[in-house]
Amino acid sequence: MPTEQTTGTTNLVSNIIAHVTTLVRKEMELARAELGENLNGAATAVGVIVAGVVFTLVGLNVIAAALVAALTAAGIHPFWSAVIVGGVALVGERHERVILRVSSARQR
Repeated sequence: MPTEQTTGTTNLVSNIIAHVTTLVRKEMELARAELGENLNGAATAVGVIVAGVVFTLVGLNVIAAALVAALTAAGIHPFWSAVIVGGVALVGERHERVILRVSSARQR
């Protein structure tokens, strides 16, 4: 026959289990909500970076086209104007790599 003390202890243990279960469930819901917010923020950041890259590439193409047009207007054949602008872009890119390599070596 259960005594009043064992019944109280049983109720106390079942209340603790119920509260812990509720706490774990609420924490899982909170973690899901926070993860969703973080993923939305990351997706927005990636979208902004992609848009920035696209606009930068378009801007560089417009500048290159303007340089080709200027060289053509100066009397150089359009083909050679494009070759000159492309060559300068390649040389500039190589120099940029060298500069980045030297600066990263200095930081070490």
